[in-house]
Amino acid sequence: MEPGTHELESIIERSVGKSALTFPCDVSGARTAALIVKGRPQHLFTQAITKGRSRLEELTTVGKVRYGDYPDKSSKDLSAITMVSGITDFSRLDQMKRRVQELGDPQPAPQTTYGNGVAQPTPV
Repeated sequence: MEPGTHELESIIERSVGKSALTFPCDVSGARTAALIVKGRPQHLFTQAITKGRSRLEELTTVGKVRYGDYPDKSSKDLSAITMVSGITDFSRLDQMKRRVQELGDPQPAPQTTYGNGVAQPTPV
């Protein structure tokens, strides 16, 4: 089956889904975003990339998503990489920190100091 325009649009949209992100977060507050689409040259439809980029602009509220393609004649897959920066939603990180604190040792580790009274770093 040859990948079509709609499949490429879907791949681009899924690339910013929470389950696809390195760190699950809400990308709607991103300041900047970039998109790279990779696949065989005949599968990299300009119209689909443009629609996918527009959709990313809507999802991220970024005014202009930078984008490019990476044609690879030997590729068997069609893929999209989305990079976002300026994320302000760290609720998942806060949840993880709270969970670590819940599971961690309730007593703080004793702090040792150097000869000059400066505290030594403690392992996390």
